[in-house]
Parts: sequence; structure tokens; C-alpha cells
Amino acid sequence: MSTPEKDALIETVIDNLRGTATGSLESECEAVGLSSDDEEVTAAVDQQIFNCTQCGWWCEIDEKASDDHGLDEWTCRQCCEGG
Repeated sequence: MSTPEKDALIETVIDNLRGTATGSLESECEAVGLSSDDEEVTAAVDQQIFNCTQCGWWCEIDEKASDDHGLDEWTCRQCCEGG
């Protein structure tokens, strides 16, 4: 069940991961007392950021490459463009 406190913790997790290649969802959730297995947590993360399967960076969801690039679904545009 969502509460303002839980929502704030989820946003902290997302903010801590966004733009990094070193963090993991599990470790960031653990650091703030959330479970990375919580569907509410994973749904919120999946709406805002994703972990690129090519470069490993946590990217904004709007940086996700189009589906016609021939790579994994969770690949950022920069990796698809060779950069």
C-alpha cells in the first residue's frame, strides 16, 4: 500500500540510481528500508528509469531505444547509435 513516506523513499531510490552505472536496485532499496521485490517499487522504477543491458547505466525511460534496433528491449539510444 502506497503512503507518502513510501513514495518519498521510492523517489530517493530512483534519484540515487538515475544517471549511474554503479548502483543496483537491490542495494538502493535496502539502504532506505524497502524491498526490491515489492511490486509497487519495481512498477515506480520501471515508469521512470531502466538499466541499459548494453552499457549498464540507469537511464531515463524516454532514453529507451525504439524496438526496431534489433537489440534487447532495455537498450538506451546512445548504445544503439554506437556511442
